[in-house]
Amino acid sequence: MTERGPVERDLEFAEAIESSAVQNSVAAGGLGALVMIPVARVMTWISGSIRKARASRGA
Repeated sequence: MTERGPVERDLEFAEAIESSAVQNSVAAGGLGALVMIPVARVMTWISGSIRKARASRGA
């Protein structure tokens, strides 16, 4: 089993938030959950950008 780095954990966390937001919006029909979907997507994008930058640096 390999050790996950902080970027991988952040990406998993952002994906979990997005999944939870989608499930909550469907289950509850709440507007607040729908607001979390774009926020989670931005977090996922940022984590991916950080991962790509670190990979290109060779870190």
